[in-house]
Amino acid sequence: MRNPFGGTPKSEDDSKNSKPEFGDKMNSVSKECTQLKHSYDECFQMWFTERFLKGDTDDSMCSSLLKVYQTCVHKAMREHQIDFSEVLKEHLHSADECKPPS
Repeated sequence: MRNPFGGTPKSEDDSKNSKPEFGDKMNSVSKECTQLKHSYDECFQMWFTERFLKGDTDDSMCSSLLKVYQTCVHKAMREHQIDFSEVLKEHLHSADECKPPS
């Protein structure tokens, strides 16, 4: 049985009580993007622990991986007719911020 959190259970019995463990990798929105996501996640974790937490805020280390991954995700979203425009809208300090849901 497939673990919904992206990890692979060790056996069928493990899958019944399967919980995500530290180090389990979550899959991307599309299987074509999953390896790109894992590569970016690894780079980000290294940057965060080895640089950012030590005061280096230059985040360019993983920017090329992020761009490639974002391109793949946007393509997959278009293929699945997922509209990303609402997510990209600025809502803070706008008339829509206080507007009740319709």
